[in-house]
Amino acid sequence: MNLGATLTAPLLLVFAALSRAYVPARATDSEYDAEAAGQNFTDPSRLVLSWWPDEPGAPGQVSHQVSGRNSTGVNRGAFVHFSEDNLLNGTTTAPWIAWISCDESNTTSPYPDTDIFTLAYERGANAAVLYSLESLTCYLTSDYSKSAKANPTLDIYITQSLGVSRWVDAQFKQRIPTDLLSNHSSFDPKVLNSSAHTIEEAFPDNAIPKRGYIIASLYASVNGTLANQGSSNTTGTGTSAPAETSSNIATSMTSRVGSFSQRAGWLIAVLVGTYIM
Repeated sequence: MNLGATLTAPLLLVFAALSRAYVPARATDSEYDAEAAGQNFTDPSRLVLSWWPDEPGAPGQVSHQVSGRNSTGVNRGAFVHFSEDNLLNGTTTAPWIAWISCDESNTTSPYPDTDIFTLAYERGANAAVLYSLESLTCYLTSDYSKSAKANPTLDIYITQSLGVSRWVDAQFKQRIPTDLLSNHSSFDPKVLNSSAHTIEEAFPDNAIPKRGYIIASLYASVNGTLANQGSSNTTGTGTSAPAETSSNIATSMTSRVGSFSQRAGWLIAVLVGTYIM
């Protein structure tokens, strides 16, 4: 028997498993249900988008639901759609923020321990924004909210209105040139890595040096005060918050790669052990 051929199919299943996820959130039209689940409609946290060659758009109000590990309350990066449909493997050197829909929450995934936020984090995201194009807002499931606060990975925000969600989502087609839309509006680690310098160039003064990605800036509210509000870089006016340092990014990437590798090794070991038995 050809051991290599016999193991090929199971190994393909392993990598398929690593690319499956569920969205631990629900879409709702009820403010009451959203607030009961932790959504805060008075949270002044902000999402600001910037694009080439224009000035930043008007800030949209978001609710800061989960503080990530070592969070400063400020997140910046290329803004891209992230879902089960584009779970390409590979980590990134470029900072990016995941735009995740809660309209089709996959709660019946065969791998319920793998949520979409974990996979975004492992691939280099520094924050995620949940949105709905069909309902008022989203809210995190109670189980995930508890586990995320006990063992946080990345900052998670939620849009506070359907209008904000639709306006933000429309900017991808309106602001990204047609010839770049397919690989600059959704997660693609190769394109992100090749654009790392351009993305980081946008941070000091919010000036996007060339066409391509939309850049998102997120500012969390702490006791009603926006993060970094007291510094020389203000929010919502075209200036930006300082980016993460290179050492912080490198440390973060190392931990994410380790987490991904550990899970892959465990699954392969289980399959090989099953074959030998």
